[in-house]
Amino acid sequence: MTCTGRGSSRPCACSALFRRLSARHLGSVLRPAFELGATISDIQHTLDHRPDGTPSLHTHDPRWLPSWIRHRLSAWITPDGQLVTPWPIRQRAAEHAALVAEQHARRDAYERANQTRLGGPISYSERWTR
Repeated sequence: MTCTGRGSSRPCACSALFRRLSARHLGSVLRPAFELGATISDIQHTLDHRPDGTPSLHTHDPRWLPSWIRHRLSAWITPDGQLVTPWPIRQRAAEHAALVAEQHARRDAYERANQTRLGGPISYSERWTR
């Protein structure tokens, strides 16, 4: 795994833990997560949180980093390779899409109500429509 957008072959400096492994080794450890569509942000979140959102406690640096990463990811990925819960970035995208859909529905309801208004639809002067 390399830092994106920099053309660098060094391990991603997003986390001090990640820098302890070579890019090749880190890529092989994180491959199952990336195959399921995880981003670096998702990986960092999964290392620090459980799927239910509670923080994972760690008081010291892990002795064997690859096993520790696999252990933390195992809470999110089932043995048959499925996600326990969607990645955090997908959850935020779904929440955003629901919010946008709600805003469109409210705007459409307002437009329908405006069209059936007793005095006719509200019109704006030319000055405000430019």
